[in-house]
Order: sequence, then C-alpha cells, then structure tokens
Amino acid sequence: AMNRAQFEAKYFEQNNKFQHLKVASQSIIESCLLDIGIAHLPVVGRLKTIESLWTKHQKKRYSDPFSEITDFVGFRIVVFLERDIEVVSKRLKDTFEIDAHNSIDKLNPSSPNTVGYRSLHLICSLGHNRAKLPEYSGVTDLRFEIQIRTVLQHAWAEIEHQRNYKGTKVLPPELQRRLMIIAGTLELVDKEFSNISSDADHYKDDVATNREQRKDDLLSTISLDVVLHEILAEKGTVAPKLSQLEDSSEAIEELNDFGIYTIGDFAALIDSLDNDMLDERLSSSSEETLIGLVRDLMMASDVRKYFKKSHKSKWQGMSNSDLEFVSRVSGQKDLRDFLADQGIIFYDDGEWL
Repeated sequence: AMNRAQFEAKYFEQNNKFQHLKVASQSIIESCLLDIGIAHLPVVGRLKTIESLWTKHQKKRYSDPFSEITDFVGFRIVVFLERDIEVVSKRLKDTFEIDAHNSIDKLNPSSPNTVGYRSLHLICSLGHNRAKLPEYSGVTDLRFEIQIRTVLQHAWAEIEHQRNYKGTKVLPPELQRRLMIIAGTLELVDKEFSNISSDADHYKDDVATNREQRKDDLLSTISLDVVLHEILAEKGTVAPKLSQLEDSSEAIEELNDFGIYTIGDFAALIDSLDNDMLDERLSSSSEETLIGLVRDLMMASDVRKYFKKSHKSKWQGMSNSDLEFVSRVSGQKDLRDFLADQGIIFYDDGEWL
C-alpha cells in the first residue's frame, strides 16, 4: 500500500496535470452553458486538497488512488430550476465521455422514504476525440466530476455539510424529523418552481394561439410581449427586438392608468393605430425598450390622456423629432406648450436644449 510520503510525492507529481485538466474542462463547461442559455450561478471548480485525497484513500484503500479517485478535479453547476438539470446534463453528456458506472444520480433516491441531499454527479473525461489536440495533450483520459443541482438543493447540501447533519444519529429523533420535513419541503418547492416555469411557457403559447379566448385575462409581462409581437406581425409590421423587459411592471402600471387592463384592451389599442404610423415608428430603431414602445402606442392613441393619466412625471425628456412624430400621428398640433407644462424638456440630436 502507498504510504503518506509516497502519496504526497505522487500528488505533487500529478498536480500540474490535474490543474491543466481543470482549466481546460472549465472552459468547455462554461461554453456549453453559454450555448444552451441556461441561467446559473458562476461555475465553481476545485482541485481536491492533499488532505482530502489522503482521507479518501485511507477510507477506500485504493490500489492506485490517482487513477481510481474520480473527483481529483471537481466542478459544481448550480441552476435555478430543477428542469434545467436535465438540459445541462444532456449537453454535458454530448460534450464529454461519461463514466456511467461511477456517475451517481442522487436526484432520485432509490428509496421512497429518503429525503435530503439531492444532486446529479457526472464522472467525465475529455475523451479520445480531443487527444490529438495539443491543448489537451496528456489529460484526455483523466476523469473529473461535475455536480449539477438547483439553488435550493445547493442550499440544503451546504447546510447539511456545514452542520455535519449527514449521519442519521447526529441529532435526537425529534430534531432529525424536523430536519427531514424541511428537506421534503425544499424538494416540493423546487418541483413547484419548475412546474410554474413550464406552465408559464404553456400560457405564453396559449395566449399566442387563443388570444380571443384569453382577451379577458389581466395583462402580464408574458401576455404583453406575446400580444405586441403577434398583432404587429399580423399587421405586416416587423416587431422590434425588445430590450429591458424588466420594465414591464412599469409599462403595465402606465397602461392600467390609461384604462388598459386586459389582453383584449391592449390588442384593441394596437389595432386602433394606423399601420403606416407603426411602420414608421418601428423602422426607426432595430431595438426598442418595452416601456418606450408602450408609451409611444398610448401617446399615438391619445397623447393628452396619456400625460394626464399615466405620465405622472416619470420621465422628462423628448426629442424634437419625437415631438413632431407624436404631434402628427395623434393629430395634436399644439403640443409643445402642453408638454412643457407637464415638465417635458425638449432636446435635439442627443443634446439637451
């Protein structure tokens, strides 16, 4: 058996190679996550410390620890939704060679009575297809571990680890039961987050295909975006790429003040506007903020009503070209003095006047 001195010598001999593996693997992992567009916390990578490796070797009694230990290099991917784990996992399985025998699915416990730690552990290698690439020379056969879990699963794992609650006899039975109730509750919450996200996607599709049946639904960020793009497409107008959708709550608030509460109300507002006006406004910019576009629609419909009901001094600047446009499409020719009374400052070519 390898003694401590031999173990340490081997560790430092192998350390650079595993450091190389860590850097190369992390770059590939982060590229995968970027490609599939899954929101996640920063990917954490680490090399197992010599103390941790030695303890594991002492416990398992490996004959060749540096080839048998599969998590010398480890990564943790923390996503927000449980359903994202499957998407991330599939992409990683397509990207790396997977050691299925040593990979562990702790998301689905074998016993129905088991709650607590939940995570997917994939044992990977860069694979023989990368062996001929110089940047991966000498490390394509080395294995590493990727743990994939949700934020709530990660919170549980950290609490369980930091408080050393893993053993069934650590706490008195009453406290152990309370801890298990919390674990089960977190699991239910995790699943409900994913269910709500899936239902939101279905609702978005439903609004797009059954707008008339959904006309009495109150406006939401989802329906606002869908209806806007759907109706503009029906009018033969290219909808802009909307930015700052996080402004949707403000847009909905202003629409409500204007008297627009439902999907049907909003659809009627857009339908009431002249197609040529919409084409002119939307062709002036390839990207528009949601709040800016919604305000344009209200002002084009009834500019005086917008400022009396919805404006509430939330913004103060308007370009002279926008003033000319709003005056023309709203049919109001004497707006400058009215808008100045509302606190609007006019500017030209990006400069305040």
